[in-house]
Amino acid sequence: MQQVKRYIKQGLHQVVDVDLSQFFDTVSHDVLMSRVSRKINDKRLLKLIGRYLRTGVMIDGQCYPTRVGMPQGGPLSPLMSNVLLDDLDKELEYRGHCFARYCDDFVILVGSQRSGERVMDSITRYLERRLKLTVNPTKSKVVKATKAEFLSFTFTGKKNPVDREEPALLQAASPLTHQPQLGCINELPFAKAYRIYQGLDGLLQNNRILPSYIATGSIDTSAYSLLFYQAVA
Repeated sequence: MQQVKRYIKQGLHQVVDVDLSQFFDTVSHDVLMSRVSRKINDKRLLKLIGRYLRTGVMIDGQCYPTRVGMPQGGPLSPLMSNVLLDDLDKELEYRGHCFARYCDDFVILVGSQRSGERVMDSITRYLERRLKLTVNPTKSKVVKATKAEFLSFTFTGKKNPVDREEPALLQAASPLTHQPQLGCINELPFAKAYRIYQGLDGLLQNNRILPSYIATGSIDTSAYSLLFYQAVA
């Protein structure tokens, strides 16, 4: 998400949202295994993966073979989807596109509607011809970043007040009362993780908590609640 936000700030306000129709159900075993064999030389492991793909499905008590697709939600499926779509990543990098992908969900950011439509056409051809995947023309679209959705997140174009003003994380209001002031954290970018660490460290050094820990070997319930509240806020 941070990567998409950076691209938008760079002026790429059009999003090419390509929807892969029934991705896990339509993966070609031949195309996938050819990509897997580039990275794995052990024939026994390749045979095991092939058997995993062809294991079949049970419908109304009867087993049906699976000649295409792979089990969605299976432990191996996310890895296999990344192996298959690694070719897509490299193709987009070769073309110089700005994009973000998570499993089979990806977006490409461009500077104009016209550029987005050209990218949509060329990437659709690549996916269908090279990777034998089906693009859903109804759900695939080129839209403004403010109307796009990626991994169920939307981009409003409004600045988050957290970015403009530093929250009071965990800071003692007075050395006499030692009552911490809890700030309201709406989101937790990685860049702010260090400041949260500093806040927690300051709370642990608070005279209300540290002597209690030294004397009893544990943090009292009210102080622990403050730590827990800040961790999940």
